[in-house]
Amino acid sequence: MTVSKRHELRLDELASGDIPGLIELSASVGWDYHEAELATLIAAGRVFGHRDDQGKVYSSAAIVPYGETLASIGMVIVHPECRGMGLGKQVTQACIDAASTSADTALMLIATPEGKPMYESMGFVSVDCVHKYLCEAYQRHRASFDTGDTFVEKLTGEHLEQIVELDKAAVGADRRRFLIHRIQQAQNGAS
Repeated sequence: MTVSKRHELRLDELASGDIPGLIELSASVGWDYHEAELATLIAAGRVFGHRDDQGKVYSSAAIVPYGETLASIGMVIVHPECRGMGLGKQVTQACIDAASTSADTALMLIATPEGKPMYESMGFVSVDCVHKYLCEAYQRHRASFDTGDTFVEKLTGEHLEQIVELDKAAVGADRRRFLIHRIQQAQNGAS
């Protein structure tokens, strides 16, 4: 695949039919987005990207609103062969434009070191640091989690309000819509 700077790419809102292209784009930069995760992002928010006349996706960015006061931008990816064309800035700006028009809506994102200069040029400032830990293999323990006074139990739909309130206290925003989709996506968890 060769994309010249003259090649016509258009910025579109992406939908569930674009999930295979988003998975391919994700893999092109060594990220591991999968179908269920992308379906959650599309259902809970909006995803934008550049594509060519054949529909191949070359960039992406997602915006997920968390109530009226906070929105999160993520999944900002530009295919390695298209870097330096301004696509990352364009899809990020599409997310900003799609966010709530309220002046009280804060936008947040988690930047990779490579993306940080672009985000800073768009007015974002660093406020904290997040670490991501990955494990290629793990062993599941079937031991009892009963600790005497408290115990761990499998979450069900009955727990949704408690989950939403706990999350709201931690994040400072109502992420109900996102959490409902994320819980539905989970392989093990609330049912």
